[in-house]
Amino acid sequence: MTKEDILVRMDQLGFTRQTLAEASGYAYEYVRDRLTPTASNPPKKFVAAVQRAFSEEERRREVDLSKPSASIWDLVFFNGAEVQKINLGRKAGGYEDIPSFYHDAIINFADELLRKEKEAGKTVKFPAKANLHAAAGSPIAAEVMDWEGENDTVMVKINGLSMVPLLNDGDVVPMRLKKTARNPYMKKGLIYLVDYDGGYTVKRYNTRKATPEEKEELGEWIERGKVKVLESLNPDFPEIVIKQPIEWIAWLD
Repeated sequence: MTKEDILVRMDQLGFTRQTLAEASGYAYEYVRDRLTPTASNPPKKFVAAVQRAFSEEERRREVDLSKPSASIWDLVFFNGAEVQKINLGRKAGGYEDIPSFYHDAIINFADELLRKEKEAGKTVKFPAKANLHAAAGSPIAAEVMDWEGENDTVMVKINGLSMVPLLNDGDVVPMRLKKTARNPYMKKGLIYLVDYDGGYTVKRYNTRKATPEEKEELGEWIERGKVKVLESLNPDFPEIVIKQPIEWIAWLD
């Protein structure tokens, strides 16, 4: 796939450079520079990440939005959109982040939920927080099911395939809360539930030698020539380079 092919596909899918950066896991500046008129064709690793992002977007658009039984999470399963509430005013938190062609489907689904809620006399409940940005760069992934587990644990539902074979899509696993740890600092090789970039993700923490480009780009995020990363166990998914403050919530004991 050439630079021109990428630009054509971006136009077809309605991707901006910012959207592609988020979906592929690369920094916006890197994507911008790779797609300038004078830039040479991008490297294979970048092209592979872009192709995965495009394929994932195409797969999402195949979701049948006409069925009221469709999961609300399917309807907002990208762009980091986060449904915080659906009330009688039919307002969804993060609504402005969701592409317009999904709006009617979300409203219809919300109406169906509210109708069932009224009939059952119950309150519709959603997870405390879920990061639904499941593009190739951060196929994320953690939906918090229960904060009230025994022995200071939290039950976490895994969404996606980034942590296969250890954690599969749909697995519900207990994770130890940070307050029970002897040391508040993250340790290499351990798997953490992390609050990152506006949502939760489950990834393995590690460090590696920074590339020359990363040394120039990341600056203060480089320590002793190394970058901190959140790794997927599935080699088909790229790592997330940490370049903003993160807070870990729990770890897999």
